[in-house]
Amino acid sequence: MAHLKATGHEIDFEASLKLLPSTNLSLLSDRCHSPKTVGPCRASFHRWWYNATSQLCQKFIFGGCKSNANNFISEQDCGLEAGVSENLPTKTGLASEVRGLLPSLGPGLSSFLQGPLRTISFPLEFCAAPRVVGPCRASFLRWYFDLESRMCKTFIYGGCHGNKNNYLFEEHCWSQCTGDGGNTCRPSQTAAMVLAVLLAILVTILLGSMGVFFVKICRKNPELSVGTVWSTLDDKEYLMSNAYTL
Repeated sequence: MAHLKATGHEIDFEASLKLLPSTNLSLLSDRCHSPKTVGPCRASFHRWWYNATSQLCQKFIFGGCKSNANNFISEQDCGLEAGVSENLPTKTGLASEVRGLLPSLGPGLSSFLQGPLRTISFPLEFCAAPRVVGPCRASFLRWYFDLESRMCKTFIYGGCHGNKNNYLFEEHCWSQCTGDGGNTCRPSQTAAMVLAVLLAILVTILLGSMGVFFVKICRKNPELSVGTVWSTLDDKEYLMSNAYTL
């Protein structure tokens, strides 16, 4: 048995190795050694598989039939089976990671760090990665987070070989990348609300101006005043006067 000497104390090196968090590949179940299998069917189900090379649970698109055992419904199930629960993705801050990523995404994003999203935290692979249509020829409506415009947008997904910046619902995209999934007031909706308020103000001003205009006309022409009432008695008097005249 190998030992190490450190500060006068004898350390059991082999016992210390057992405490390391890295995954021992020989202890993995057989299902975790199997390769990812999409299958021949053409459905589109989000599943998870354990990549023994990277020692991570990764998402893939399952066709719906003829899978192998390395096929998990959730990331948690995959992590529990492979013993890598502590390695599940966590949110990281922009301040430490986006600086190195933005230059590779385009020159227009270099100044983006000065904007409001500098203080927002999100997992980069879920929100900073560009949209990927994939080589397959299906046509699925999906959502992705556009880092430059800070908005969730739609795109057509081919059905396979996508990345993690791929969401079934707009709410999931906003919740993952901005943390306000419960807030249904999106930038487009906010603009519509502002436009509606401006239109209401313009209509109010127009109606007020028309009211003032009619009041001025009535004051200049008392005959047109609303207070002038022509009664049936006036009609009788008018007819009688005409009869006497004749």
